[in-house]
Amino acid sequence: MIRVMIVDDYEPTVRNIVTFINQTEGYSVLTCLTDGQEMIHFFRNNKKLPDLVLLDINMWKMDGVTAMDYLHDFFPDIKVIAFSAYMENKLVADMFSGGAYAFVWKINFSSFLLEALKKIEKNLPYVDPRIGFDISLREQLIMERKKENYELYSQYKLTNREIEIIKLIASDMDYNEIYSILHITPRTIETHIKNINYKLHIKGGKAGLLLHALRNRLTKIASLPIRHEKK
Repeated sequence: MIRVMIVDDYEPTVRNIVTFINQTEGYSVLTCLTDGQEMIHFFRNNKKLPDLVLLDINMWKMDGVTAMDYLHDFFPDIKVIAFSAYMENKLVADMFSGGAYAFVWKINFSSFLLEALKKIEKNLPYVDPRIGFDISLREQLIMERKKENYELYSQYKLTNREIEIIKLIASDMDYNEIYSILHITPRTIETHIKNINYKLHIKGGKAGLLLHALRNRLTKIASLPIRHEKK
C-alpha cells in the first residue's frame, strides 16, 4: 500500500483528494496537513513517512516551492506531485527543478491525477497536458538546480544544519517554530544565524539573512499572481 501525504490548506479540495486516493487501488491517505511548515515538522518528528506527497503551492505558511526546495535537500527520495490551481510555467519549472515527479492542475483533476500516479509507479515524470509544459526539461532543471546548490553551498562553506536553518528562516518561522522541528534552543538557533551571517558577510540578523538568501537563490519562494486567494 502506497502511503500518501496531502499538504493543502483548502478543505474542500482536501476532502475531494482524500476520497479519490482512498478509492484508488493500492493507495491510502497517511495524513493531511495544511502547509509546508507542518509537513517539515511531520518529516522531522515521525518514523512512518509517506511514499508520496501531494503538495499544493499557494499556502499561508511555507508555500509549495519553498517546501519542495527543502525536500530536495533533506528528503530527496520522497516522490512529490505538485497539485495547484496555478499553471504558470515559472511555478511548474520551480517545482520540477526541486525534484517534483509530477504537476497536476486542480481543476477537474481526477483523470489527470490518476495518470500521474500510474506514471510515478513506473518512475516516470508527468505533467498535466492542459498546462502545456515540456516534461523533457525536468531532468535539465534538476541538474541545473543541483549544480547551483553545490556551488553556492561550497562557496560559503555552509553546513547541512546551516542550510536547513536558512530554508526554515525563508518561510518566516520564528525561533520557537524552528525549535519544534529541529529540537535546538532559540539561543543555539541565534548562534547558527550569527555564524551564517559571518560566512555570507551580511548584517541584519534574521531579516538580513532572509533577504540575502532570497537574492542569492540559497532558497526559493513561490511567485504567485495573488497570494492566498480562494482556490
